[in-house]
Amino acid sequence: MLNALARAARPCIATTAAALTISAHGDSNADNAKQPYRVLVVGAGLGGCLCAKELRRRFGDAAELHVWERATYNAGRFGGVAVAGELRVDLGAQVLSVVDPEDPRALPGHGIALDALKGAWSEVQALEARGLVEPVADNQLAATEERLLWPELWRQYVSVGSFSDVCAALLTDARPDAVYFGRRVDSLKRDAGRAFVVTAAQRDGDGARSISATFDAVVLAVPAPDALAVDGVADALPPELADLVGRTRYDARTATAVFFCDDDGEASRILDRVFKSRLERDGSGGLELAHRRSSTGPVVAVVAHSSATTSIAPPLTADDVLNAIAGADAAALRPLVVSSKSVRWDCAQMVTPLEALMPQNPVEKEPCVCDDMATLVLAGDYCTQSSFLGAYASSRAAAQAVHRGYRLRCG
Repeated sequence: MLNALARAARPCIATTAAALTISAHGDSNADNAKQPYRVLVVGAGLGGCLCAKELRRRFGDAAELHVWERATYNAGRFGGVAVAGELRVDLGAQVLSVVDPEDPRALPGHGIALDALKGAWSEVQALEARGLVEPVADNQLAATEERLLWPELWRQYVSVGSFSDVCAALLTDARPDAVYFGRRVDSLKRDAGRAFVVTAAQRDGDGARSISATFDAVVLAVPAPDALAVDGVADALPPELADLVGRTRYDARTATAVFFCDDDGEASRILDRVFKSRLERDGSGGLELAHRRSSTGPVVAVVAHSSATTSIAPPLTADDVLNAIAGADAAALRPLVVSSKSVRWDCAQMVTPLEALMPQNPVEKEPCVCDDMATLVLAGDYCTQSSFLGAYASSRAAAQAVHRGYRLRCG
């Protein structure tokens, strides 16, 4: 039934707003015949963290695993958060969607094999057991265009804290040898031995310093435009694949979190009336949806996503959110606003994945893009579909490709 859904003990890891470096081996590339296979994952969003975990599972200690992220925190649509008091809310994805592999409609498709269906399901069950996510009923959610509401087939989960916590947990599971936040990859170039010399800018106080390191394999777990913006990537891929990746498309959106003081429960009473006891409601007045979050503390919040646009998403202010969702209640909510935060997603929902670009999709059997020896691999939802399942399938395929390339090179 997936074919019907095409539309759509190493260092511990911490997430903070400050640049963070966790390193066991640093950037040194001293000549050493026994040096492990060095693998770099670019991006510490959901895809990058899943890929790092899958790489560690396949390589064990045979790989020296590095993760570089240009933001100063676990990033991507699973990493953006807003905070007020003790309440943290997601500014990207609000819901994690995965297929129940025991449902008879759960068939392979869109490059997602049956073992990937089962693996993604197991991963989510483990996240639930760790208290990071919890299930939510379909009738609590808004039926937005991309929401995968197929009763009993697609299962929906929300974060207990934030989805950034999910990324951090997955990255901890990966036991990386080195993690650098605030590090933007600018270029890569093959050396004589087919490894990549990767150059990046590392945030350092108010400035940045240039660093470089050599890796046997590089995985770019970032949106397609960001991957191709790295100098040298397009030249390192087969031309037809670079062209395909360049023709993938995303829509753009703005997400805005609005926090309300709820000391006397007035904000909750108003939001109960506005949301009619649901977690989400369809948007209006330029909104795609509004998602409610609360806590045991004195603050409640609403996160609103703008309607999709094919260009840069326009600003979305707290007043825009109140007027769109609350109507006559906006005047009563306005004095209760304590803070707000917006983020613009220029690569939000996948609109044109690889499989829509040509009849014989090169990633149909393996939802990732790689060179002939899998020393450069691109992974992301543009290889399959926008969901946790899609991110898991692509990240898993990327890790599998890198490990296959390692075995070929090692004989």
